[in-house]
Amino acid sequence: MSIRFELSKEPHLLAQYYDIREACFRKELGLDSFDGSEDEDDRKGHVLIARDGDCCIGGARISGSTPGDPARLPVESDDFILEELFPELQRQRLSYCQWTRLAILPRYRTTEVLRAQCLALIKGSAELNYGYAFNVTGTVRARLYRRLHKNLGYDYEICDHIHIPADEEFTNLEHLLSVAFIKPEAMNLMWTNRSDLRRHAA
Repeated sequence: MSIRFELSKEPHLLAQYYDIREACFRKELGLDSFDGSEDEDDRKGHVLIARDGDCCIGGARISGSTPGDPARLPVESDDFILEELFPELQRQRLSYCQWTRLAILPRYRTTEVLRAQCLALIKGSAELNYGYAFNVTGTVRARLYRRLHKNLGYDYEICDHIHIPADEEFTNLEHLLSVAFIKPEAMNLMWTNRSDLRRHAA
C-alpha cells in the first residue's frame, strides 16, 4: 500500500472523493440526506486527494482567504466572522484557511494514514501561503487532530469557548472550533500563548 496526497483537479479522482465523503457523512455522522457532490466551496477552494495508486481513498477541502483576495470561509456567516473574533487576522493582513469535508475510507484509517493526511494538509496549506487553518469538529476528533499535530511538531489549539452557529443540516452535531498553526512564525504573529488566544477570541 502506497498512499499519496496531492492537491488535485482531476475529475475522476474528485468524483470518487465526493462519493466517499457522502457515504462517510451519511453513515458515521447520521446525516441521511447529506449531499456530497461538488458544491460552490469545492469550486472556489482546493481539494487534497488521498490516493492508493489510481484510486481515491479520501480527501479534504481547503478554503482560503488572503488580504489580496478576501473570501468568506464555509464556517462564516453574517453573525460569525473570523476576523472579528481574531482581529490580528485583519490587522496584520494574515492569510488563513479552513479545512472541511475530511473523509477517509474506514479500512485506511490507521494512525499512520491519519498522521500523513494531517501533514499533507499542513504542507498543502503552506504551499497555498496560508499561515493558519481553522477546523470545525466534535470534541473527540478535535483532540485526535491536536494529538496528531503535536506529534508532527505543529501547534493546534482547541477554542472550546467559542460558540459556532450550526448550519441547518448539521444542527445535531457538536461544533468545536480549532486552529492549526501552519508556519513556524504563525504562533508568534497571532498570539503568544493560550491566554492571548482566549482573550482575543472571547
